[in-house]
Amino acid sequence: MVHMINDNWRPYLEGTAFSRGLTLSLSPHDQPVQSHLEVIKEALAGKTVIHVGCCDHLPLIDQKRAQGTWLHDTLCGFTRRCLGLDINREAVDYLTARLGYKDIICHDLTSPALPPEITSRKWDAMFMGDMLEHLDDPVQFLSEVHGIYKGQVDRLLVSGPHAFSFQNFMFMLKNQECVNTDHRYWFTVYTLAKILTRAGFKPVFYALANRAPLTARRDTLPELVTRLFPACHDSIVMGAMF
Repeated sequence: MVHMINDNWRPYLEGTAFSRGLTLSLSPHDQPVQSHLEVIKEALAGKTVIHVGCCDHLPLIDQKRAQGTWLHDTLCGFTRRCLGLDINREAVDYLTARLGYKDIICHDLTSPALPPEITSRKWDAMFMGDMLEHLDDPVQFLSEVHGIYKGQVDRLLVSGPHAFSFQNFMFMLKNQECVNTDHRYWFTVYTLAKILTRAGFKPVFYALANRAPLTARRDTLPELVTRLFPACHDSIVMGAMF
Protein backbone atom coordinates (compact mmCIF):
# COMPACT_ATOMS: atom_id res chain seq x y z
CA MET A 1 0.00 0.00 0.00
CA VAL A 2 1.35 3.41 -1.02
CA HIS A 3 1.74 6.04 1.73
CA MET A 4 2.28 9.76 1.16
CA ILE A 5 5.37 11.40 2.61
CA ASN A 6 4.23 13.35 5.68
CA ASP A 7 4.79 17.10 5.28
CA ASN A 8 5.99 17.19 8.89
CA TRP A 9 9.08 15.26 7.71
CA ARG A 10 10.12 17.86 5.15
CA PRO A 11 11.96 20.34 7.42
CA TYR A 12 14.15 17.43 8.60
CA LEU A 13 14.64 16.09 5.08
CA GLU A 14 15.58 19.56 3.85
CA GLY A 15 17.87 20.25 6.81
CA THR A 16 16.00 23.25 8.19
CA ALA A 17 15.13 21.29 11.35
CA PHE A 18 17.14 18.76 13.37
CA SER A 19 16.40 16.03 15.89
CA ARG A 20 18.68 13.48 17.53
CA GLY A 21 15.82 11.02 17.83
CA LEU A 22 13.06 11.76 15.33
CA THR A 23 10.41 9.01 15.53
CA LEU A 24 8.35 8.51 12.39
CA SER A 25 5.10 6.60 12.03
CA LEU A 26 5.26 4.37 8.97
CA SER A 27 2.33 2.25 7.76
CA PRO A 28 -0.45 1.07 10.09
CA HIS A 29 -0.56 -2.51 11.35
CA ASP A 30 -2.52 -5.24 9.59
CA GLN A 31 -2.19 -3.76 6.10
CA PRO A 32 -2.45 -5.93 2.97
CA VAL A 33 0.93 -7.46 2.14
CA GLN A 34 2.12 -6.44 -1.33
CA SER A 35 4.92 -7.76 -3.48
CA HIS A 36 7.67 -5.50 -4.79
CA LEU A 37 6.31 -5.94 -8.33
CA GLU A 38 2.71 -5.13 -7.34
CA VAL A 39 3.84 -1.77 -5.96
CA ILE A 40 5.86 -0.97 -9.08
CA LYS A 41 2.90 -1.88 -11.30
CA GLU A 42 0.59 0.31 -9.22
CA ALA A 43 2.97 3.27 -9.72
CA LEU A 44 3.82 2.80 -13.41
CA ALA A 45 0.84 1.14 -15.12
CA GLY A 46 -0.18 3.05 -18.24
CA LYS A 47 2.75 5.47 -17.95
CA THR A 48 5.60 6.30 -20.32
CA VAL A 49 8.73 5.09 -18.54
CA ILE A 50 12.52 5.16 -18.91
CA HIS A 51 13.81 1.94 -17.34
CA VAL A 52 17.38 2.50 -16.17
CA GLY A 53 19.64 -0.58 -16.03
CA CYS A 54 17.09 -2.56 -18.01
CA CYS A 55 19.36 -5.40 -19.16
CA ASP A 56 20.13 -7.08 -15.84
CA HIS A 57 23.09 -9.49 -15.95
CA LEU A 58 23.72 -10.75 -19.49
CA PRO A 59 24.19 -14.43 -18.50
CA LEU A 60 20.78 -14.40 -16.75
CA ILE A 61 18.65 -12.75 -19.45
CA ASP A 62 17.64 -15.92 -21.32
CA GLN A 63 16.91 -17.84 -18.13
CA LYS A 64 14.78 -15.01 -16.70
CA ARG A 65 12.92 -14.52 -19.99
CA ALA A 66 12.12 -18.23 -20.10
CA GLN A 67 10.84 -18.08 -16.51
CA GLY A 68 8.85 -14.90 -17.12
CA THR A 69 10.83 -13.06 -14.43
CA TRP A 70 12.88 -10.63 -16.55
CA LEU A 71 11.78 -7.24 -15.19
CA HIS A 72 12.03 -5.25 -18.42
CA ASP A 73 9.61 -7.58 -20.20
CA THR A 74 7.25 -7.31 -17.23
CA LEU A 75 7.39 -3.49 -17.28
CA CYS A 76 6.69 -3.45 -21.03
CA GLY A 77 3.57 -5.48 -20.34
CA PHE A 78 1.81 -2.83 -18.24
CA THR A 79 3.37 0.54 -19.23
CA ARG A 80 2.23 2.64 -22.20
CA ARG A 81 5.83 2.78 -23.41
CA CYS A 82 9.00 1.54 -21.71
CA LEU A 83 12.35 2.70 -23.08
CA GLY A 84 15.18 0.51 -21.82
CA LEU A 85 18.46 2.23 -20.93
CA ASP A 86 21.72 0.47 -20.05
CA ILE A 87 25.47 1.12 -20.22
CA ASN A 88 26.31 -2.53 -20.93
CA ARG A 89 26.95 -2.44 -24.69
CA GLU A 90 27.29 -6.21 -25.00
CA ALA A 91 23.94 -6.83 -23.30
CA VAL A 92 22.16 -4.11 -25.33
CA ASP A 93 23.56 -5.54 -28.60
CA TYR A 94 22.44 -9.03 -27.58
CA LEU A 95 18.90 -7.84 -26.87
CA THR A 96 18.56 -5.67 -29.98
CA ALA A 97 20.55 -7.58 -32.61
CA ARG A 98 19.99 -11.16 -31.44
CA LEU A 99 16.58 -11.01 -29.77
CA GLY A 100 14.98 -8.21 -31.78
CA TYR A 101 14.13 -5.70 -29.04
CA LYS A 102 13.52 -2.26 -30.58
CA ASP A 103 13.15 0.09 -27.61
CA ILE A 104 16.45 -0.47 -25.79
CA ILE A 105 19.46 1.81 -26.12
CA CYS A 106 23.00 1.96 -24.74
CA HIS A 107 23.45 5.27 -22.95
CA ASP A 108 25.20 6.66 -19.87
CA LEU A 109 22.47 8.21 -17.73
CA THR A 110 24.82 10.94 -16.48
CA SER A 111 25.81 12.11 -19.98
CA PRO A 112 24.28 15.54 -20.68
CA ALA A 113 24.06 14.71 -24.40
CA LEU A 114 20.63 13.07 -24.52
CA PRO A 115 19.83 10.78 -27.46
CA PRO A 116 16.77 11.49 -29.62
CA GLU A 117 14.97 8.46 -28.20
CA ILE A 118 14.74 10.40 -24.93
CA THR A 119 14.30 13.98 -26.18
CA SER A 120 11.54 13.04 -28.64
CA ARG A 121 8.91 13.20 -25.89
CA LYS A 122 8.16 14.15 -22.27
CA TRP A 123 8.28 11.09 -19.98
CA ASP A 124 5.99 10.31 -17.06
CA ALA A 125 8.58 8.45 -15.02
CA MET A 126 12.11 7.14 -14.73
CA PHE A 127 12.52 3.84 -12.89
CA MET A 128 15.71 2.74 -11.09
CA GLY A 129 15.19 -0.69 -9.58
CA ASP A 130 17.65 -1.76 -6.87
CA MET A 131 20.44 0.45 -8.19
CA LEU A 132 21.32 3.00 -5.53
CA GLU A 133 22.73 0.46 -3.06
CA HIS A 134 25.39 -0.44 -5.64
CA LEU A 135 26.69 3.15 -6.02
CA ASP A 136 29.56 4.71 -4.08
CA ASP A 137 27.83 8.11 -3.95
CA PRO A 138 24.08 7.95 -4.67
CA VAL A 139 23.52 11.63 -3.81
CA GLN A 140 26.09 12.78 -6.38
CA PHE A 141 24.69 10.38 -8.99
CA LEU A 142 21.09 11.43 -8.41
CA SER A 143 22.07 15.11 -8.40
CA GLU A 144 23.52 14.70 -11.88
CA VAL A 145 20.41 12.85 -13.05
CA HIS A 146 18.18 15.59 -11.58
CA GLY A 147 20.11 18.32 -13.37
CA ILE A 148 19.97 16.56 -16.73
CA TYR A 149 16.41 15.21 -16.75
CA LYS A 150 14.43 17.89 -14.90
CA GLY A 151 11.86 19.09 -17.44
CA GLN A 152 12.23 15.92 -19.52
CA VAL A 153 10.82 13.47 -16.92
CA ASP A 154 8.11 14.18 -14.34
CA ARG A 155 8.80 11.57 -11.64
CA LEU A 156 11.51 9.22 -10.39
CA LEU A 157 10.66 5.80 -8.94
CA VAL A 158 13.38 3.96 -7.03
CA SER A 159 13.55 0.77 -5.01
CA GLY A 160 16.10 -0.60 -2.58
CA PRO A 161 16.69 -3.08 0.26
CA HIS A 162 15.02 -2.27 3.57
CA ALA A 163 17.34 -2.26 6.59
CA PHE A 164 14.58 -3.47 8.95
CA SER A 165 13.53 -6.52 6.96
CA PHE A 166 12.29 -9.69 8.65
CA GLN A 167 15.19 -11.57 7.06
CA ASN A 168 17.72 -9.17 8.58
CA PHE A 169 16.04 -9.53 11.96
CA MET A 170 16.31 -13.33 11.79
CA PHE A 171 20.01 -13.16 10.92
CA MET A 172 20.54 -10.63 13.72
CA LEU A 173 19.17 -13.16 16.22
CA LYS A 174 21.93 -15.52 15.05
CA ASN A 175 24.54 -12.73 15.31
CA GLN A 176 25.01 -12.87 11.54
CA GLU A 177 24.81 -10.57 8.52
CA CYS A 178 23.66 -11.80 5.12
CA VAL A 179 24.40 -9.31 2.36
CA ASN A 180 24.94 -8.93 -1.38
CA THR A 181 28.67 -8.24 -1.43
CA ASP A 182 28.34 -5.46 -4.01
CA HIS A 183 25.96 -3.44 -1.79
CA ARG A 184 27.17 -0.27 -0.08
CA TYR A 185 23.94 0.54 1.79
CA TRP A 186 20.75 -0.60 3.45
CA PHE A 187 17.94 1.98 3.41
CA THR A 188 15.12 3.05 5.69
CA VAL A 189 12.16 5.10 4.53
CA TYR A 190 13.67 8.25 6.03
CA THR A 191 17.23 7.75 4.79
CA LEU A 192 16.08 7.00 1.22
CA ALA A 193 13.87 10.11 1.30
CA LYS A 194 16.85 12.11 2.65
CA ILE A 195 19.09 10.95 -0.21
CA LEU A 196 16.48 11.94 -2.80
CA THR A 197 15.93 15.32 -1.13
CA ARG A 198 19.66 16.06 -0.97
CA ALA A 199 19.85 15.34 -4.71
CA GLY A 200 17.13 17.89 -5.51
CA PHE A 201 14.09 15.61 -5.74
CA LYS A 202 10.87 15.93 -3.74
CA PRO A 203 9.86 12.54 -2.28
CA VAL A 204 6.09 12.13 -2.59
CA PHE A 205 5.18 8.57 -1.60
CA TYR A 206 6.64 5.29 -0.42
CA ALA A 207 5.60 1.68 -0.03
CA LEU A 208 7.08 -1.20 1.91
CA ALA A 209 6.85 -4.51 0.07
CA ASN A 210 8.08 -8.09 0.00
CA ARG A 211 10.53 -8.89 -2.76
CA ALA A 212 9.55 -12.54 -3.19
CA PRO A 213 6.31 -13.27 -5.06
CA LEU A 214 3.47 -13.73 -2.61
CA THR A 215 1.97 -17.17 -2.13
CA ALA A 216 -1.63 -17.84 -3.09
CA ARG A 217 -2.65 -18.31 0.56
CA ARG A 218 -0.36 -15.56 1.85
CA ASP A 219 0.14 -17.30 5.18
CA THR A 220 3.87 -17.99 5.19
CA LEU A 221 5.78 -16.78 8.25
CA PRO A 222 7.35 -13.73 6.51
CA GLU A 223 3.96 -12.69 5.15
CA LEU A 224 2.24 -13.10 8.51
CA VAL A 225 4.99 -11.08 10.22
CA THR A 226 4.93 -8.28 7.65
CA ARG A 227 1.14 -8.08 7.83
CA LEU A 228 1.36 -7.46 11.57
CA PHE A 229 4.59 -5.44 11.46
CA PRO A 230 4.80 -3.60 8.12
CA ALA A 231 8.22 -2.19 9.00
CA CYS A 232 9.61 -5.72 8.49
CA HIS A 233 9.08 -5.73 4.71
CA ASP A 234 12.32 -6.30 2.80
CA SER A 235 11.93 -3.69 0.04
CA ILE A 236 11.26 0.06 -0.14
CA VAL A 237 9.74 1.64 -3.25
CA MET A 238 9.69 5.44 -3.31
CA GLY A 239 8.37 7.99 -5.79
CA ALA A 240 9.72 11.53 -6.07
CA MET A 241 9.07 14.54 -8.30
CA PHE A 242 11.92 16.02 -10.34
